[in-house]
Amino acid sequence: TGLGEKIFAISNNALFSVNRLTEEIEYYNRLTGLNAAMIDHISHNELLNKLLITYRNGQLDVLDTKGKIYNIPDLYLKQANISKQVSDICMYSSKAYLAMGFGIIALDMKKHEIEDTYYIDKNLMEVNVQYISILGDSIYAASKSTLYSAHLQDNLVDFAYWHKTSLPVGKQLQGMRSFEGRICVVIDNTLWSCTNGVWLQHLLDFSLSGLCKTDNQLYATVNNQHGLIRIQPNFSCELA
Repeated sequence: TGLGEKIFAISNNALFSVNRLTEEIEYYNRLTGLNAAMIDHISHNELLNKLLITYRNGQLDVLDTKGKIYNIPDLYLKQANISKQVSDICMYSSKAYLAMGFGIIALDMKKHEIEDTYYIDKNLMEVNVQYISILGDSIYAASKSTLYSAHLQDNLVDFAYWHKTSLPVGKQLQGMRSFEGRICVVIDNTLWSCTNGVWLQHLLDFSLSGLCKTDNQLYATVNNQHGLIRIQPNFSCELA
């Protein structure tokens, strides 16, 4: 993940950066201003050029290009018997959408504050959202067996605007991203894509373990191997 002249990554739940020009490595922790340990995810907001850092205990930090850290403690301080661990992050415009064990959190990356919480099933039931993605003017959230969707301009706080579609039958959902006008998922090591509610299975020569997307390119991690494969627009693949 890039931010200014630095490329950021996490290893063993710790954050570090590499300077693109000097190749200098810099490590980040509580002593350098972070507000917690055990980092789960980082995600770059391209519009604002800011980095979101999420921690296992629910703390949220936003890092800008000048190195200033903005803490968002609301989730961490929430007095509720719920998991505060973020499962996935999707950036859209100036917002970050966080997949949570109870629903979705919408985070304002410009104001550094939680804007809304979405309970997306009927009667405000909690849904363990594992992955989240944007496609066109719609937002998609995947639980273990169900794909939820809604138009971004609708009142997403109202569960009545959310629609449900069954995911392909399988034991384990391992990833979801949008690509080439479709929602793509990996279930039981196999790639599927969805168009207009119809799922299509893509048989590749690899056993997949997850999906990631950067610069509009879709990549898949491969079981028992280090590295990635690149998914082509026709849903064939090549080594990245």
